[in-house]
Amino acid sequence: MDKNSGSPKKRDRANENFARAGENIFRRCNKISRQYGANIYILIRRRQHYD
Repeated sequence: MDKNSGSPKKRDRANENFARAGENIFRRCNKISRQYGANIYILIRRRQHYD
C-alpha cells in the first residue's frame, strides 16, 4: 500500500517562506542601518525576477 495514499498532499509554502526570510533580512538591515548610519543595498533574484 502506498504510504501517501490516505493523506492529503502538503501545501507548497515556498512563497510564504521566501517572504518571511525577506522580511527578516530587511528587519536586520534596518537595525544595522540605524545602529551604524550605514546605507544597505540588497538585490534579491528569484526565478529570473528581481525584487
